Amino acid sequence: MIEVKRILFPTDFSPHATEVLKFAVHLAQKFNAELYLFHAIVLYEDDPNNPDHRFPDLTESAEQIKQIASDRLDSSYADYAGLPIKVHKETRRGISAYQEIIEFAKEKDIDLIVIGTHGRSGLSHLLLGSVTEKVVRYAPCPVLTIGKEAIKRPLPLEVKNILVPVDFSTYSAEALKYAVSVGELYGSRLHLLYVVEEPVYPAFYSSGTFNALQILSDLPQRAKRAMTKFLKENAPTELKVVKEVRDGKPEDEILQYADEKKIDLIVMATHGLSGLDRFLLGSTTERVIRKAKCPVLSVKLKKEED
Repeated sequence: MIEVKRILFPTDFSPHATEVLKFAVHLAQKFNAELYLFHAIVLYEDDPNNPDHRFPDLTESAEQIKQIASDRLDSSYADYAGLPIKVHKETRRGISAYQEIIEFAKEKDIDLIVIGTHGRSGLSHLLLGSVTEKVVRYAPCPVLTIGKEAIKRPLPLEVKNILVPVDFSTYSAEALKYAVSVGELYGSRLHLLYVVEEPVYPAFYSSGTFNALQILSDLPQRAKRAMTKFLKENAPTELKVVKEVRDGKPEDEILQYADEKKIDLIVMATHGLSGLDRFLLGSTTERVIRKAKCPVLSVKLKKEED
């Protein structure tokens, strides 16, 4: 089983982040892990029109600003102070929140980052991508993202059904290992989903709808046998396993399946067989993170360098 000894919770003190903290605390208890509360003081990001997100004027000392951030970390964790969790609180100052988060995660050898998908990204999300997406992309460890729908889930968290989209790459093999570890901890049912992505032709080229599963009638059976072998070779388990094959756009099929089967957690690789598409439009994982109604655990190969 994969161990989680150190959990990092980056916060921007937004109401959404406050709700996400509940999940970080729950997981720290579940894994018996240390919890790191972290806030990045980003230069030029203070909002004078929003007192909830405003630090003192830049003419005040950096130490005063750091103290305010530290006090807010203390306040945010006050409701959980009596729990038997070893907690560390840290503030860092820099020009980029996601870079400070990544560097701290590397420095402390963090095993899991728990972060909300909404916060104070504003227009930067449209221009450069949100802080969360950059953390998912560059983090040295798995990242659990909690969206606006996922925070409505009651605690203690129940993980009865885990969905793992597979493309048979080494990346999805790594995600599968994490899914099995979490599944064995919670006693979950494992859902393996393989999506056959249909090619897109110009309107003048094709006169009908192309359906891979109709043309290759034996593809579902072959894919399910491949999934059985893939699971046995990479993460053998006694968990109950459901195997499904669908055709369509991967992120759409993943999200639809998650809704249909009441999935509690999606575990995905941040890289796979997406090629140039990842750089042009963002990876399938990133698109699922934005729309998923349940938490999403993003995993990459440990040896991978960005």
